[in-house]
Amino acid sequence: MSRKVEELEATISELESTVQGLTEELVDTKEKLRVIEEELGIDVSEIDQHRSVNVEPEYENTVEPPQNDTNQVDNPTADQESTEANERIEEDIIVA
Repeated sequence: MSRKVEELEATISELESTVQGLTEELVDTKEKLRVIEEELGIDVSEIDQHRSVNVEPEYENTVEPPQNDTNQVDNPTADQESTEANERIEEDIIVA
């Protein structure tokens, strides 16, 4: 069981690093967007007011809570296999 705990801790660490990197990238992108909007003289508050009046949600929250299935750890599902494949792919992605 401790091997599984170590794997989970490693996964958590990787996810925290990914979130931190994406957060930094988002902050940089928002700053660049703000500068561009300022240079072009775009008033974002007018756009936001227009959106809030005319936009309705296009989807409902369809996320289901996890079920307590003790066999899930021993028998990987398609989602778990997909997650593992995505982790292998993410190792090759370089975030600037």
